[in-house]
Amino acid sequence: MIVEDTVNHTKVDTDKEGLLEFIKNGRQVELHFDDVQSDEDGYMKWDTEYWSSLDKGKFIRTYSLNDKHSSEFTHYNISDMEVNFRPDKAAEVRLS
Repeated sequence: MIVEDTVNHTKVDTDKEGLLEFIKNGRQVELHFDDVQSDEDGYMKWDTEYWSSLDKGKFIRTYSLNDKHSSEFTHYNISDMEVNFRPDKAAEVRLS
């Protein structure tokens, strides 16, 4: 997939594993969706996910809807990322 690198102002051709490596090395990955996403209970709604690393094996996802950032967040370990980190579902992926 082609990812926009907003820091270096370039395009990067990478895959999910490559994006995970960027996150592990201190970069943030933004997943922008065309449709509003929701949790299974309908409590939260978002159109952008921001994925960052707390350390090499712990990750955090924060959210925004219509450019308004939510105070909600979720934590994941590396094994959770296989199911929960879905850049293939995003309309646009940015590396910041």
